[in-house]
Amino acid sequence: MSTSTSADFSETNECSFHGVPYLLTVSTVNGDTMCIEVEQKSDASRWRGDFTSRYIEDITTKTGNFKKFPVFVKMLLSAVKQASDSVFVDLLTYQDLEVLKQRKAGTAAQQPAANKPMAPNNKRYLILTYAAEFDRVHYPLPLLYEESPDPQHLKGIITQLRAEVEALSMDQGGGHKRTVGAAAEQAVELRRMREENQALRQQLKQLDRAVRTDLPDNDRATAEVRELAREL
Repeated sequence: MSTSTSADFSETNECSFHGVPYLLTVSTVNGDTMCIEVEQKSDASRWRGDFTSRYIEDITTKTGNFKKFPVFVKMLLSAVKQASDSVFVDLLTYQDLEVLKQRKAGTAAQQPAANKPMAPNNKRYLILTYAAEFDRVHYPLPLLYEESPDPQHLKGIITQLRAEVEALSMDQGGGHKRTVGAAAEQAVELRRMREENQALRQQLKQLDRAVRTDLPDNDRATAEVRELAREL
């Protein structure tokens, strides 16, 4: 599913990371900012990151494999759609990254860190990997958890769920022949959608009373990504 203008676009794809299904949306704004949104399909948890062209070109320079902003966006889309064998993406937690860094540091350094508790961190990191002929380059993109999702997005999900519930209800009452097993599965799916719809409505009500958390400043986020790029 994609929409575009002369300069910008928005494209959503279904992806699975470590057995968990997600919706991953890549879009651009004013031709020089890339937005990445990741939504976990099971509970609508969302993570988001906005990256300027300067930011992207800066972190690619730090990895030693510079890419211009338009090229990087094309690489990311190709990886998301699994259209190339040379680029691919993964979605990692902060804990996943710590484990990778420990492994890279070596077994000796890994042992003392294994017993050290990790501070809670609900960020996600979309890792774009470019497999060159004799090297492999990782581009980490930090995504912040959305404590207070966009109300319009939640309303859109509720509208979609309502349409799906109505479609299932009409199908159940339409007198179509079906097996008992199929009817039971459809009833379970209908109940799940109604419960999810109710949960989203509750979340939307809570959102009206919540205060959106301020994002960290860009300099601190840039420094974090530079460090990750060096360590991966």
